[in-house]
Amino acid sequence: MVNKNKKSEQQSTFPQNQVLTMLESMNDGIEIIAENQQGLKEDLNEFKIETRKNFKEIRIDLSDFKIETRKNFKKVNQHLKKHDKRFEQVDKRFEQVDKRFEQVDKRFEQVDKRFEQVDKRFEQVDKNFQKVFTSLAEIKQEVKDIKQELNEMKNQPIIKREEFELLIKRVERVEMSIES
Repeated sequence: MVNKNKKSEQQSTFPQNQVLTMLESMNDGIEIIAENQQGLKEDLNEFKIETRKNFKEIRIDLSDFKIETRKNFKKVNQHLKKHDKRFEQVDKRFEQVDKRFEQVDKRFEQVDKRFEQVDKRFEQVDKNFQKVFTSLAEIKQEVKDIKQELNEMKNQPIIKREEFELLIKRVERVEMSIES
């Protein structure tokens, strides 16, 4: 056995007390690391618990938000349906109004054509009135002339038959002018 001790003494370059000190120091370091790791483990567990709690709160909040959002969407959808119905009614009314406008436009076109016809007739009546006024002026002048000649004939003791017939023809022409 002596040989074996010699061999182990030769192989070891560190003295035994130095190795023990180093092992104790390593053991202290391992204990510190273990304590720190235990603290980290506790912190991590606390963090996990707090995170789970926060996630539960977030899930509850999200669930509430989801429910509230669905309710709001239902309300909005109901309002949109109401408005859609109203818009459909308004569209139908606009179609009716549009049809009425088309009818009114046609009526206005008819009235406009009628006014054009009436306007043409008024122009014709105006021309006829001008002719009538011209004829009346001529007739008045002719009547005036006939009266003057009759006044002149009154003063004559004898009226020639030719002159009298000529006056009768003139009176007949005036009568014909008045009748036409």
